[in-house]
Amino acid sequence: MGREVRRVPPDWAHPIGDNGQYKPLRCGEMPDPHQDSATHYQMYETTSEGTPISLAMESPQALAQWLVDNEASAFAGQTASYEAWLQVCEGRSVVSGVFHNGRVLNGVEHALPTAKRTENDEQKPSATQQRHSH
Repeated sequence: MGREVRRVPPDWAHPIGDNGQYKPLRCGEMPDPHQDSATHYQMYETTSEGTPISLAMESPQALAQWLVDNEASAFAGQTASYEAWLQVCEGRSVVSGVFHNGRVLNGVEHALPTAKRTENDEQKPSATQQRHSH
């Protein structure tokens, strides 16, 4: 598992445990996504805890933009492009990470078609470029 969008009511508040942290919720413990009140989209990490990594948003597009704007983690601190997040927000399941061509990629970005993934990689500054630009 990795990242998964879940349908929630607009006023959904993920339960908090006794320790003050989000209480993990698995499938079957969430609101029924087919209820009329489940009109919003929220991104969850499903690798370990089943907890939200975003706010509930009105559309997949708004959620994808929120994830980009807030540099949400797609895997191991890596972020993803709007196009990659949008695929997941529209219901595509992805794994956390993959080993591809000698690199570890987050599953959100890896889910893009190869041509689009290559284009996004070329647009992102490398870690070395990021370190030297500060």
